[in-house]
Amino acid sequence: AVPSCPLGPTGDSPAASQEGPARAGAAEAEPGSGGSAGKAALAASDARRPFGEALPADYRSGFVALIGRPNVGKSTLLNQLVGHKVAITSPLAQTTRNRLRGILTTEAAQLVLLDTPGIHKPHHLLGQRLVQSARGAIGEVDVVLLLLDGSVPAGRGDAFIVELLRHSGQPVQVALNKMDQAGSDAEAVTASYTALLRQASDPRWPVHPCSALTGAGCDALVRALASALPAGPHLYPPGEVS
Repeated sequence: AVPSCPLGPTGDSPAASQEGPARAGAAEAEPGSGGSAGKAALAASDARRPFGEALPADYRSGFVALIGRPNVGKSTLLNQLVGHKVAITSPLAQTTRNRLRGILTTEAAQLVLLDTPGIHKPHHLLGQRLVQSARGAIGEVDVVLLLLDGSVPAGRGDAFIVELLRHSGQPVQVALNKMDQAGSDAEAVTASYTALLRQASDPRWPVHPCSALTGAGCDALVRALASALPAGPHLYPPGEVS
């Protein structure tokens, strides 16, 4: 079971009032290879829906950027949410060298998830370009999902990213990941993120404790992300996952 978290509200956040810049080019983007969509229980009927068929008036769709330090579990979470291995996972930092796309289609929304390189202090040209790619994604999506490592205390790298997002003005949801690895100091670790986010986010960003590895808390996270997207149609055929 995922432990409770006092960081902030975990309910649905208000939907964004305007479409993000990336949505304008969605119709021109080339879909990836086919496959079954997302979680079987959520996608069973939607995957059979013809592309372009009328959807509920409150259907939502949009782009979500996964942002965080290296090795906070962005690629693992992307694979968990989509239900397929569309991103490489590795204990080595900077395994993701390009933005990867995973598509999750549910009965309520279609989420186009962008896995980005970890944001860190670069020490070489490649590192600089990886960080530029991740930072560029922030302004091109409808919602930012900030991943934090709930198994270790907040650090300067987390503070840098939080400050970056605060100045971006983008809607932010927070995933406190790796809660399955929380140790005896879990309360102190959680408190460190509480202090960090309280100072930086106004209004407070919704926080969702979860485990990308086991899937605990991920269903609630998907619902929160979906509710934060603008109303819109499918951007890709429902059966696409990447």
